Amino acid sequence: MTLQIAPIHVSLAFAKFDDADIIVFANGVVDLMGKNIVLFADPTVPLASITAGILSFEASITATQQQGSAATEAKNNKKAFLVSLLRTQAGYIQALLGLTEATVLLSGFTVADYGHHAAVVLVPPVILSLTNPASTQIGVGLQGSPGATGYDLRVSVDGAPPVGCGHFSSTLGIIVVDRKPGSMCAIQARACAGNNQVSAWSDPVSHMST
Repeated sequence: MTLQIAPIHVSLAFAKFDDADIIVFANGVVDLMGKNIVLFADPTVPLASITAGILSFEASITATQQQGSAATEAKNNKKAFLVSLLRTQAGYIQALLGLTEATVLLSGFTVADYGHHAAVVLVPPVILSLTNPASTQIGVGLQGSPGATGYDLRVSVDGAPPVGCGHFSSTLGIIVVDRKPGSMCAIQARACAGNNQVSAWSDPVSHMST
């Protein structure tokens, strides 16, 4: 018997969230899609539009506290509009080629659970940029890996064997510190996930410490 892996479906359960939860969820979508813009380069709904929908809905909640039932209908309409934006965005995610559970999660949406889950294979992250935010520091910009919950970094200084230089939970704000000014640093990164899963190390990218 051949095991059939169920197709991935983006969950629309957020449509039934209460006011506070839908705000948290929508902010999460904006945050994660923004952080993983390489994966979601041309969304149907601009992230700024979702942010505007969140702010408008939050303002309507405040209005109901001050104006009573007269403002409740307006609040409900604002919520329905925000949900419609999220539904449209979920449709964009659903239509991505080669959609995986990991990709859905990197967008801030969740996967509808039908009792089957596709296997997640970690791929090495890609080092997009290396900068010098301060003396003896190298800032590392990464392209996130689907399914990753964190990233390990290592560095080879002036051709020496590479040594670990930290574990980071996000692709943002990564700083490698205590590098001697004037040294050539070759940086590598790998993705990490639960159950001790790790990807291969990325190709090294070199940068001069200042």
